[in-house]
Amino acid sequence: MAREEDALHEAAQYADRAVVAAGLTGDSALQGLVLLGRAEISLARQDLAAARGDHEAARTLAQRSGDAVGCAEADRMAGRIALAGGQAEEALRLARLGYREANRLEAVQLAGECAELCTRASRELLHSGWVARYRATARRHYSALGARPALRRLAADGQR
Repeated sequence: MAREEDALHEAAQYADRAVVAAGLTGDSALQGLVLLGRAEISLARQDLAAARGDHEAARTLAQRSGDAVGCAEADRMAGRIALAGGQAEEALRLARLGYREANRLEAVQLAGECAELCTRASRELLHSGWVARYRATARRHYSALGARPALRRLAADGQR
């Protein structure tokens, strides 16, 4: 556990540097991307407040710059934050929203990640039929990309 915490601490330090570097570029899409990455690390560290702050900043950047993929990614992250905060219904709503937009934009990886989040939220809500449907959807997207780590994560999640 201490080793994992050390790795997360190191990842957070790198993410902080990436946020600063992205800020220097003036590229809103890049800034949003690294902020969402830092929010992911904050979630892994169970720091919901930091994740929310970075998420909101990233969403604002995506909206201001007209970055549709960034907005869909922000929906997915908001869903992850909601699920971590015990709000499975809100997580499912946001993941579905991100999924629809990711499909419209043909963002296959993002669509798979949103479907995977739908799977986890549906399981929390005890909707077993939805779990199977969303898991199959995520598997289809990840398989199309050859995303082996995502497929392994999905399979491991299915064992729970």
